[in-house]
Amino acid sequence: MLYVNKFSIVISFFSGSQLLDFDFLIGDNIHDMELCGHFKGGANTGQRIAIWCPHNTVGRFVQVQIVSGSGNVMSPGKILVWGVYVN
Repeated sequence: MLYVNKFSIVISFFSGSQLLDFDFLIGDNIHDMELCGHFKGGANTGQRIAIWCPHNTVGRFVQVQIVSGSGNVMSPGKILVWGVYVN
């Protein structure tokens, strides 16, 4: 498990204008995820979006989830997670 400090997502060429609002979630298992951060608004192609998690956020799994809009398309170029291991 990690203390997660930050999520970073790079929007790919194909989904820039189509991606609107989404949440960054983290949890110890995929059935118990907690909100780390939220991105509101339209993303631009090639944009790098960084979300800083609250202090002492711990988890093994991460999830990026679209939360509104029927025409949203998620095709990230990269998703990076920064943190430190927890014993």
